[in-house]
Amino acid sequence: MNAKSELVDLFNIEFRAIYGAICNDSANLAEHDEINSLKNKLNTVVRISPLALISIVGPYLEKYSDNIQTRDLGNLLNGKAFSAEVGSRNLDNEDTQIANMMFSVLKRIYKDISVSRRENYIDSLNDLLDYYIEYELLE
Repeated sequence: MNAKSELVDLFNIEFRAIYGAICNDSANLAEHDEINSLKNKLNTVVRISPLALISIVGPYLEKYSDNIQTRDLGNLLNGKAFSAEVGSRNLDNEDTQIANMMFSVLKRIYKDISVSRRENYIDSLNDLLDYYIEYELLE
C-alpha cells in the first residue's frame, strides 16, 4: 500500500469513528434512526469510493484549519458554511449528504456534550486535518 492510500484509509477510519461517536451521542435526538441509517450508507460510500470523503471534507477542514488548531469550532460547525463550501465546488450527491448530516448533527449535539467529549471531537478533527494535509502534500 502506498502512502497516499494509507492516508486515505486513516482519514476514512477516523471519519467513521467520528460518525460512530455522533450516533452514540445523538441517541436522544428524534432523527437518531436516520443518523444510524446514514452510518450504514457512509460505510458503503467508503467501500465503493474510498476517495469520496477526503475529497469532500478535506478542503473544508483545511479552510477552517486555524479554528481546528485553536480548538474553536464555532465557524467550522456552522452548517450553512459547510453547505456553501460544498455548493461552491458543485458537489451535490449522497456522499456530500452524509458529510453535511454529520456536521449538522455534530453542531446540534456539541453544545450538549461534556467538555471531555468535545475535546475528543476536536482531537479527531485535528487528526482528519493532519491526514488531509499530508495527503495533499503527496500530490
